[in-house]
Amino acid sequence: MSVTLLRGSATEVATLAAPSGPGNPGWSATGRAGNRYAYRNGSAPAGPSPIRAIRLREGKGLRIVAEAVGLALATPQGSVGVRIAIGGTRICALFAGDAHDVHRTLQR
Repeated sequence: MSVTLLRGSATEVATLAAPSGPGNPGWSATGRAGNRYAYRNGSAPAGPSPIRAIRLREGKGLRIVAEAVGLALATPQGSVGVRIAIGGTRICALFAGDAHDVHRTLQR
């Protein structure tokens, strides 16, 4: 799984990856039907990824916690594009307006 952040007209690009494989760091499946997935990297931002945790619940949502963003957040971003790639599937979103860093959370 990878998360790519694009600032403005793709002048600044940052890609954060969560490598495949079980363990810590690594992935696990939970839930009765195996429909919940979690990635943990307790040594973030060190280790294989700056991503500390990912929770993916089928049909419910996705949460990503990273210790590094990869974009300079000292000033308003304008627009920020987000592309999440899981295997061959890509999910994209564009947040227009002023995005800024508040307590390490990218918000619009």
